[in-house]
Amino acid sequence: MSSLISEMPELGCDHDIETRQWILFNPGTSNQPAEVVKRYRY
Repeated sequence: MSSLISEMPELGCDHDIETRQWILFNPGTSNQPAEVVKRYRY
């Protein structure tokens, strides 16, 4: 994960309690939805 963040510093990270996972995403632009880059389940 740290290599992705260093390559793409604009990535965001969020936690989804229902599915018990961390989601790494590219926020996109104001008129486009975010793109999920990777999901980390625990």
